[in-house]
Amino acid sequence: MRSGEALTAREHEILRLLATPRTYAQIARELHVGLNTVKTHVSHVYVKLAVANRGEAIDRARAAGLLPANEDDQREERLRFEALVMHGRDLITIVDAQRNLVWANPAYRELLGEEPDAHLGRPAWEIVHPDDCERLGKVFADISQKPDASVTFECRLAHSDGSWRRVEVHQVNRLNDPAVSGFVGNTRDISGHVAIAEQLAYEAMHDPLTRLANRALFVDRLHQALGRVERGQADCTVMFIDLDAFKDINDTHSHAVGDLVLQRLARRLDQSIRPGDTAARYGGDEFVVLMEGSTDLATIKRRAERIQAALREPIDIGAQQLVVTSSIGVAMTAQCSSDELLRVADLAMYRAKHDGGDRIEIATEHVDAGRGR
Repeated sequence: MRSGEALTAREHEILRLLATPRTYAQIARELHVGLNTVKTHVSHVYVKLAVANRGEAIDRARAAGLLPANEDDQREERLRFEALVMHGRDLITIVDAQRNLVWANPAYRELLGEEPDAHLGRPAWEIVHPDDCERLGKVFADISQKPDASVTFECRLAHSDGSWRRVEVHQVNRLNDPAVSGFVGNTRDISGHVAIAEQLAYEAMHDPLTRLANRALFVDRLHQALGRVERGQADCTVMFIDLDAFKDINDTHSHAVGDLVLQRLARRLDQSIRPGDTAARYGGDEFVVLMEGSTDLATIKRRAERIQAALREPIDIGAQQLVVTSSIGVAMTAQCSSDELLRVADLAMYRAKHDGGDRIEIATEHVDAGRGR
């Protein structure tokens, strides 16, 4: 390495810190590196500047424009830094060792809808969602034992309008820094990103036309229900529903009318089941329902009849009324797989359809599991 070579970004950083009254150990802590690493970088800086000590390095760096040359320049640098802190969009906070909020920049108002003064000196947890407090308490307890440790986490903060803001927080333990004596947090609002992610997740698991669960979500819930069956926690029932002669509606009235009918029938189906049950569009004009709990035949039949009656109610389309009947096949669990349970319900539905439609067929595995369509 020869003198006159350009300083690296890390060496520039070391040089700026050398210009302040800091020890090598303090510089090492601020940069999160070992003491030997700092000493090595300092040696490189000295060689590249062709000097032998700290004072010469600072003088030469200022002469070369690598550091502010005078107090005015230093003040300008401080003002630039203050502008970033005081006018940036990210919320910056300091929480003391007792977990009280002791300082916040003006972004507090933009993020949470009110001035921070009302909360200064009060526990930071007061604005944290109750469901997040225990987890964040563990986070703070962990980094409290580690000087200069940092952690990034997500939580919800209370807005003055009563809503909750989803935020991402980068927290640094600066308890050992006399100028701070607390935890410095850099917080940004991710509510929009979270809402988009949740919407995409919802759309991936729901039918775009009817807004019911789609096949993927239904099968996932069925797998979970069968797991509970295996553990003896509950029984479950699957109903396979096919709309009779639905193709005639599309052919006679148009696919647009057919879509409208599907939407209305889906809403009725969803309103006909219990909270906790799952109704899904399985494909085309086929729907499925998952029910957990009693598999008493009389109870299951009453539930299927309620669904069938709701679907059969006339539908007003302009000046016309359409009546749609349905064929329902029912299968109940007996330690079988999800595919097998769906197959048995599907076969029962086809049997109801074959016998004239507008019927309910409750299957038993030993009768229907081996039947063909």
